[in-house]
Amino acid sequence: MGKACGFSWEFSPAEAVREAVVNAAAHRDYRAAGSIDVRVFPDRLEVRNPGVLPEALSLSQLRLEHGSLLRNPLLAQALCLAAYRTPRAEVRTPL
Repeated sequence: MGKACGFSWEFSPAEAVREAVVNAAAHRDYRAAGSIDVRVFPDRLEVRNPGVLPEALSLSQLRLEHGSLLRNPLLAQALCLAAYRTPRAEVRTPL
């Protein structure tokens, strides 16, 4: 089980890495310079994206229940069709 931002998910380590990287690619702000940074530690996985949050989402809202805000819907659809992403992101509920 992994925990991030006060949320909990059940994944195997390989599934967790794949989900995190695919989500980072699907939600990335491609106008921002830089790359997706993935760091694996014995007790956690950190994935960082360049850019800022979408205007409709604030830092305080990240800890609340919220749906997925797709910044790149065509990329998300392609990832879904390639079976790298679920068709609809689940609403994440705080612990």
